[in-house]
Formats: sequence, C-alpha cells, structure tokens
Amino acid sequence: MRIQFSHSNGGGPAVFMRRLRKYFVKHYGVIVTDDAPHLYISAVWRGSPPKGAKTIHRVDNCYFDKLNKGRDRANANIKKAVMKANGVIYQSEFSLKLCKHILGTKGSTRTIIHNGFDQSICDSVIPIENDYKHLFVACAVWRKLKRPKSIMRAFRQAAIPHSGLVMIGAGVEQPEDKNIMCIGKTEPEEIYRYYKAATAIVHISRLDSCPNTVVEALSFGKPVICNNAGGTKEIVGKDGIVAEIDPPDTYKPFSMKHTDSVDIKKVSEAMRTVTEKEWDISRADLDMSYCAQRYFEFFARVFNQ
Repeated sequence: MRIQFSHSNGGGPAVFMRRLRKYFVKHYGVIVTDDAPHLYISAVWRGSPPKGAKTIHRVDNCYFDKLNKGRDRANANIKKAVMKANGVIYQSEFSLKLCKHILGTKGSTRTIIHNGFDQSICDSVIPIENDYKHLFVACAVWRKLKRPKSIMRAFRQAAIPHSGLVMIGAGVEQPEDKNIMCIGKTEPEEIYRYYKAATAIVHISRLDSCPNTVVEALSFGKPVICNNAGGTKEIVGKDGIVAEIDPPDTYKPFSMKHTDSVDIKKVSEAMRTVTEKEWDISRADLDMSYCAQRYFEFFARVFNQ
C-alpha cells in the first residue's frame, strides 16, 4: 500500500505519526510516498490531499477554551478536515464526544484507536541511577494547562520519605528543593530511563485526549496518577489513580482560568497511595503492534469502501 502522510506541525501528534509511519514501513511493507498514494493520512490539519487518494484524518482534539480568540477559526478547519475525510480516527472516546458536541461532526466512517508505543524496547532500557526509594516522573512541554506548579506543590505536601520528583521538559524553572529536579528538554532514550526507574508517572493536564507520556508510562508497566477530566483517565483505567480535581466533562466550551491551581491534597494523597500498592501492569493494547494493526485494518476498510 502506498501512503502519503501530511506534514504535521509538531508536538504529540507528530511524534506519534512518526512512530506509526516507521512501524508501517518496517512491518507492513508500506511505501511512504507523495507520488500517487492510495491513501492520504492527515493529523490535526487536513493539509493538501492528492487527487485520487482516499483520505483519513486522525483527530487530535478540538479547541474548547473560550478565552482563545482563534478558537472558532481553528475549529472550523478541524471540522472541515473531519467532514471531508473518507475515514476518521479518534484517539479516545473523549476525543470523539468532544468533537461531536463542539464541532458538530457526524456521519463519517470512524473508529477509536488509542496511541501506541513500541514495547519491544522496554526490557532493554537501563533505569537511570538515583538514590530515592520512590521516584515520581512528570513529562511535558510545560504550560499552565499541564499544571507543573501543582505537581511540585503536591509532591512537597505528600512528604513521602526518601522520594524525588523529576520534571522532564522545557518551560519549568528549577525550584529551591533538592528533591525536585527539572531537567528540561531531554532525548527520548533518556526519558525512557527515567520511566524505567520511576515508582509512578504524574500527568494531570487539564484536558488531554490520549497523551503519549501516559501511553509510554503504562507501556513500561508504571502506574499513572492522573486527573478526572479528558481522555487520560480512559487510557489509564485501573492502572493508576484518578485524582478528582476537575469538574466532570461536559463536552462544551468553557473559559480556562487558573488551570495550574488545583486541590493538591487529592494529588498528594494519590502519590502516597500509589507507593503503598503492588502494581502489575501489562498493556498489550497500547503496544504499537496492536495499534498499527488496528490502523491498517481501518485503512483497508476505507480503501475498499
């Protein structure tokens, strides 16, 4: 099968699409080309599909913050990409419902497929050396909606003996706390070493659909402390602790104010609780082999319809 991938602007969608493309080429004999492809795959934005190709759009999310002045225009472009596609892939049930209620999307051939990660590499990763009994890891391109200050405050309040917190990613400053380490932008291979050494991963972003960080953490068999809004809790399921810090999802636009100011008591309680339980996490449903198989089956469905 000849497939053309749109050129994503970056971020989580681009990371996942690169992984998927690489896996398809290696294991499915897919030819990635801009020359007369059978399928055109877009992510986030529609781009410019070539004539004659069936089109599939992978939905990342849509814009829900009323304070975002460009929200309506961006959502109109996302809706256009969804409605013009021959097939649509949503990252989570949450993603589908959000787009349905905010964008008014309907009627297309669609499916839900969670992101995947190549779990074959996990066993060979050497954990990072550290002196902590319990190591918490949080990873993001840090903005207020990712709640870095709340994570650090919750860690301090948890006061777990012999524990440390590693904040991976750009956009957060090192606090005056020797047990909190902000290490900035880091190569994936090094990030995996922190996952391997971690007691748990913390991801309480205000509203994500299917964050790669969470998929990666669960692939390494690590429990995830997450919030109760968005698609993250759907991905985590029983393999972590959900901190009830956000209003229930309404699938309606709202004004995102004071996003990095939450009830840290519930997050710190989750941190303490996660250290008291024996975790046995195996998530074959998040392995890239399963993810790619479902993508390829959907590709065939769209191509043959």
